[in-house]
Amino acid sequence: VVSTQSTGIRMSFCYLLVCLLLSASTVNTHKVGLLLESEDQDKADAIGRVADYYLTLLNSTHAEVNIEKQFHDSSYISVVNAVCSLFEKDVVAIVSESDSTLTRAQVDLASKFDVPVVTAMATNPYLESSSRDSVELVRMFPSDIYQS
Repeated sequence: VVSTQSTGIRMSFCYLLVCLLLSASTVNTHKVGLLLESEDQDKADAIGRVADYYLTLLNSTHAEVNIEKQFHDSSYISVVNAVCSLFEKDVVAIVSESDSTLTRAQVDLASKFDVPVVTAMATNPYLESSSRDSVELVRMFPSDIYQS
């Protein structure tokens, strides 16, 4: 079981990576989606504060990056609705703190729109698919194959 503090730290590095990648482009303003689970509000609040902190640091010296927060519960329909809501807000990347099961649904949908999903926790080796480009799933930690 991953603690709230550990998840927040992972998400901060995850978010920082996306922000740094985006800051190198020629577009001045970017929207990054942040998918948060609504079932643990304390954890979602902590992750949101970490993301806001890194956003402040990045925006003080680089291109403008805005966070579009979207909440979901553990059901697939909720995840799909959350991802679709982020697409309506024209996000260029999605940062997710979901487990491997929910991440698969996020990546399957996001790959149709060429939007990368950066995941802090999903480590299932079967998330990679020959039908998707690897750039559409960015892991912060290696798959379970390499962790054993």
